[in-house]
Amino acid sequence: MPTRSTKKPIRVAICGGGIGGLVLALALSRHPTIIVDVYEGASTLGEVGAGIGLWRRPWQILAQLGLEADMKKITNYEPSDNFVAAFRYRKSDQETGLDFYTLLTKGGLALAHRVDFQRVLINHLPNTPHCSKRLCSYKETSSGIRLYFADETSAVCDILVGADGIRSAVRRSLLLREAQEAPSDVAEQLRSCIEPCWSGVVCYRAVLPAARLAAISPHHRALHLPMQYTGTSNHLVAYPISGGQLINVAVFRARYDREDTVFDGPWVHNMQCDFIPAFGKWEPEVRQLLECIDEFKQWAIHTVRPLPSFVSRSARVALLGDAAHAMQPFQGSGAGQAIEDAYVLASLLGRAAESRMSLDSALRLYDDIRRPVAQDVACRSRRAGMYYHHLIPPTDATGGLPSLLVHDEDSEPAAIEKLGRLGDLLAWEWQWAWTREIVELDIAVEDACARL
Repeated sequence: MPTRSTKKPIRVAICGGGIGGLVLALALSRHPTIIVDVYEGASTLGEVGAGIGLWRRPWQILAQLGLEADMKKITNYEPSDNFVAAFRYRKSDQETGLDFYTLLTKGGLALAHRVDFQRVLINHLPNTPHCSKRLCSYKETSSGIRLYFADETSAVCDILVGADGIRSAVRRSLLLREAQEAPSDVAEQLRSCIEPCWSGVVCYRAVLPAARLAAISPHHRALHLPMQYTGTSNHLVAYPISGGQLINVAVFRARYDREDTVFDGPWVHNMQCDFIPAFGKWEPEVRQLLECIDEFKQWAIHTVRPLPSFVSRSARVALLGDAAHAMQPFQGSGAGQAIEDAYVLASLLGRAAESRMSLDSALRLYDDIRRPVAQDVACRSRRAGMYYHHLIPPTDATGGLPSLLVHDEDSEPAAIEKLGRLGDLLAWEWQWAWTREIVELDIAVEDACARL
């Protein structure tokens, strides 16, 4: 039975003004007894990145929060129960590309420009986030949690949520504190989760005007369809956004023998397209895309090792989104998982604000519900990336390297047959994304609360 009732307003501080933090703030704003402050380290709110995909359940969450009409405007997406083509796959590392799989999903995938999505969220928030508030540390006291910012100001809250991304200051402080009080073996595990680890994959992102591509290739598939151009150790994804006015392009180059090593250089920076020669023997569609891009933003894809908990031992600090489970992008689910985190955490904190359920129970239930799901999606996303690069993931858990699926000496029918099986594997790993419904999250929250 809960030991503490909550009668006075709950002060929730959210560090991080990205997608997950803003969705949480919006969801919590529906509860009048919860006071929400969003603290963003940057001087202005501005999402880094380009295109973003939203699967069925994250879309349903946004609809329940009253965002569906605005989201339709920026995505041209219409929800349905029909199975539609989400992506088309081609083997493109040869002069004549081969179609080998069409991923059919229930309702399809909503595609948006990340900046447009963030703008929709900000426009619906009742209060403006606090910018230039970079968290340095926090201290838990009997009367609340005091936050210390880089500008030498401070603030107080009852619950702190770290939605501050892969290099989360909240995660660092939380794990260091937990490690100080843990046995040596547990402390070592906790400290190993502080710094993100390199996946061995580098992504080069760009957004180009659709008119530029249409001028040199009027019938290019990426003008109208979400495309995956695959090849050994390299692949590209391209799809239209902003009502077809822009094309989002991401080029991935994988070195799985470097996974979990230290990436040499800045993780994110702008660069000229100096890797086109590596695609010199790829099909014309790929070369045409690359020729339309003057500059890429390079991203070294890092992840967060599986955390033993998303919540502090005191159950007053929680992690959300990339701060808790930064994952590889190969199931298009990083933002969606952050949205699901926010929805569940807001549901539980709302119950704590309006009933006798304690805040610490709410946070522990959040960890119970969300951590297994998000960490499973992270594992699936890692395996999916290997499929895209024509690789089969290792079957053991000892860190072996993936094996090559398609060989140069394979005949075209043999290659297509192998790639078709790979497509089936990819769809099987991914089907959770279009079969899960928002009602299942509601039931999970109901069942968890009933067990208290």
